[in-house]
Amino acid sequence: MNYYEELGVNKEATVEEIKRAYRQLAKRYHPDKNPGDEKAAKRFIHIAEAYETLSDEEKRQAYDETLKGGKKPTSKDQASYSSTIHVNPMDMNEFERFFGFTTDGDKIKQADKGQKSKTNPLDTSQMFEKFFGR
Repeated sequence: MNYYEELGVNKEATVEEIKRAYRQLAKRYHPDKNPGDEKAAKRFIHIAEAYETLSDEEKRQAYDETLKGGKKPTSKDQASYSSTIHVNPMDMNEFERFFGFTTDGDKIKQADKGQKSKTNPLDTSQMFEKFFGR
């Protein structure tokens, strides 16, 4: 995948041009606008990866060096350009640890004994089932 092609910009594009292209494509391929469309979801992820790399000067330089070397960037190369933490959306334990409650309103205990358990103010289970297919 070529990040410039993914965003539809040329290699001389400014950060503003990259941002504008990203925003237009992100709106078009966002999972909320394309529910159940696997191709749109994958394209959205690729667009986000491209933007993350090309909008950061250091990552962009490293990426451009790879392109200058005449080789096509591999998944391993692209991983080095990106500092994004990838979380498996099916692992709701991460959600619970971050927000302090489960997606279906169940209580979980806080790590600190002095804190009370939190309850999800909204039952978000239907939203997560629809979005993540659970």
